[in-house]
Amino acid sequence: MLISCDVPLINKEVLQKLIEQINDTSEVIQLQSNGKNMPLIAIYKKKCEAIFLEELKQNQRKVQKAIKKCKVNTVPINTVLEQYTTNINTKKDLEFLE
Repeated sequence: MLISCDVPLINKEVLQKLIEQINDTSEVIQLQSNGKNMPLIAIYKKKCEAIFLEELKQNQRKVQKAIKKCKVNTVPINTVLEQYTTNINTKKDLEFLE
């Protein structure tokens, strides 16, 4: 499981939504919150490693480009849970959160 450091409100219920979607065919299980895919709140299977390494060798650093080469299951969450995926990047964002 991968969780970016800029979602401080993430909780067990949101992560459980990802875990519940684990299956034999999906290589990436990512959240969709507020209509946006969230590849940094996701579960990646080991199979993805080779794809990501190849992208890095090609000097490609965009996660979205590598994910397009994987079998992805995007899990939308309801509006109640969206608050827990709030992205905090600036001091102003943090102040707004408080």
